Amino acid sequence: MREEIHDGGGTQGFSYESLIDREELQRLQNHFCRVTGVCAYCVNAKGEEQTVISGDEGDRKLLPAYVTKQQISQALSRVEEGSLEELAVEDTAEDKLKLAVLSVRIQGKTVINWIVLAVVEDAEVSGETVPGAPKLTGYHRSLKENEFYQVLDLLRESSKTLFSNKVSCVSAEAESIRSRYSEQEMRDSLERLE
Repeated sequence: MREEIHDGGGTQGFSYESLIDREELQRLQNHFCRVTGVCAYCVNAKGEEQTVISGDEGDRKLLPAYVTKQQISQALSRVEEGSLEELAVEDTAEDKLKLAVLSVRIQGKTVINWIVLAVVEDAEVSGETVPGAPKLTGYHRSLKENEFYQVLDLLRESSKTLFSNKVSCVSAEAESIRSRYSEQEMRDSLERLE
């Protein structure tokens, strides 16, 4: 996925991989999920998985079975570039299970999308339970609704900070290279004049 950042000094093309490698992203995601009690993974703007789902071992095997690719795709379309929404929270076939898609954008460009699954104990029942759907049992971690939204806020803010800082570093490095190149050109010109 190639994105462009407009940095006042020109246009800098980048992919999220140029900002953070998958191993580091996976490590941060694993830690975040372990601490917060959610299951999550990253996808790019096309919906292609970029990391492996993290979270409690039992929950990361159980919870995805209650969410369809179509539900994820629809939630992703709600937060795609150009949309005012950057967060979509959806009910699933099981009322306790919530699906959230969080789009991390830097300067209006999508860097990465987080897919988050969590059992929310005190979630409002939507009344749209799917007939014949198996009841969600056997999960290990759950949150209260306000905790779930706090986790999503933390994920949004920490992701934006992380990627903004990475973009700033990349931009500073590019400016340093441009400056050194200009300096070398000036030296070469002065040598030719002498």
